[in-house]
Amino acid sequence: MAARPTFPKYHNVYIEPGSYEIYKKTQKFPEGHDFFKELQLTLPGENPDGSRTEPSGRGYFPGPFNGADVNRERYQALCDSHGWVLLQFQSP
Repeated sequence: MAARPTFPKYHNVYIEPGSYEIYKKTQKFPEGHDFFKELQLTLPGENPDGSRTEPSGRGYFPGPFNGADVNRERYQALCDSHGWVLLQFQSP
């Protein structure tokens, strides 16, 4: 049996450039940095494995927006939550 994608979404992750520059130098993200994760569904499959065929080839392709997560890391202020705050935004 052909494999199907186990999590049929695309996750596009963004970070502020200054935090990434610090990470490249120290291998650690600075306190208080944010990640923004945009969630997109995949386009409906046409083939038995859930893939589809487009002019660029066969595979899985991003579809409609499905929500977003904002992660803020705050080590000092949020010890009880392991240093993370998660805000989620979903499409209606």
